[in-house]
Amino acid sequence: MPPALRPLMVSSDSVISDFYPHAFETDLNGKKNEWEAVVLIPFINQARLLEAMQPYYTNLTEEEKIRNSMFSSN
Repeated sequence: MPPALRPLMVSSDSVISDFYPHAFETDLNGKKNEWEAVVLIPFINQARLLEAMQPYYTNLTEEEKIRNSMFSSN
């Protein structure tokens, strides 16, 4: 996660903080180990996510902008 976008995930003031709950349930779904469980969190609304990210794009480094482009050679 680029540092410029981290506030969207960790800040309680983030307009999409509900996408990243601190507490959530898990479903072992027949598995034995907790790390195998399915995390029960809501699906992310792509349009809302992209809209929330838009103001932060100017804070990305040039390398991050290239990496995130559809035409990246990486």
